[in-house]
Amino acid sequence: MIQHLVKKEENSLRVDKLVSTFFDNISRSFISKNIKNFVLVDGTKVKPSFRLKQGQRVEIDSESIRKEYAEHIQREDLESKILPQKSTLNIIYEDIDYIVLKKPPGLVVHPGIGNRENTLANYVKNYLMEKGDYDIELSRAGIVHRLDKPVSGLIVFAKNRKFQKCLSEQFEKHKVLKIYNAQYDVLGEQKIFNNFERIDAVYDVIEKYKKGLKLNLEKWLEVSGTIKRDPSNRKRMLFQRNVIDEKLRYAQSYLLPLSEKRMCVLIKTGRMHQIRATLKGLGIVLKGDRLYGYKGEETERIGLSSVVLGFSDAKGEKKVFNILNSING
Repeated sequence: MIQHLVKKEENSLRVDKLVSTFFDNISRSFISKNIKNFVLVDGTKVKPSFRLKQGQRVEIDSESIRKEYAEHIQREDLESKILPQKSTLNIIYEDIDYIVLKKPPGLVVHPGIGNRENTLANYVKNYLMEKGDYDIELSRAGIVHRLDKPVSGLIVFAKNRKFQKCLSEQFEKHKVLKIYNAQYDVLGEQKIFNNFERIDAVYDVIEKYKKGLKLNLEKWLEVSGTIKRDPSNRKRMLFQRNVIDEKLRYAQSYLLPLSEKRMCVLIKTGRMHQIRATLKGLGIVLKGDRLYGYKGEETERIGLSSVVLGFSDAKGEKKVFNILNSING
């Protein structure tokens, strides 16, 4: 642990710039992105742009920073050196810029620490290389978004660097349509929903998105708040409804309950475990999701599937892929 009192000559210095002076081999961008996890100013979390004042006490968890950075570098190395591996892909659509696939449950999207092979990215890279259609400028074999390992359904990979940047920007600016089918149970005896909606509301959203019109979400239940690591279990995320905290990630979802066991979920943001954590915060658990409280049999599949995916192609035309009708229940 590093404890530092701000000196006169450091007055008005950005906190991320100060912290970076203590670490020669760690990038400032990494420190800025993660500063709220490792740094306190007078006992309080701050933004990387926070301007320091003389006499303030800065506490830096140096050991955790070094450990997290080492893992970060290892992940980056793994993702930049993805090995091509042959496997069968369930391709929904493909053109010169992108490929839309249906991911099976139990398959990891990208390599990670301790899991370098047999991911969807490995398989997509091999498929494109065999066709002579792989752009060496691609980052992470064309990944632009991810699905949790137990989640199935639609995912898109870019086939060239230019369109990868285009897609990534759409995801970052929340211009992508993402709807999931969820099979769920209520935890306890409480009644969560007073009424149920028709699936027509989903198709109305799809049609408006295709036409570039404002989405009609009046029948959907908006659920927003903050999301962070669950301190009681670091593998889970913790959602707090109607909480606005600039130090935490904001998560926004829309729920369309179709029955006592099924709903559709439209997500505006794309946070880790967003749907799973949001539902748990409401007293709901997905079928098979033991990590978040499901008490039944443990499987690689949970009751969550990406069923509608929409984005703009290279010409700016709206494209929507929909497998909602193929989902049972």
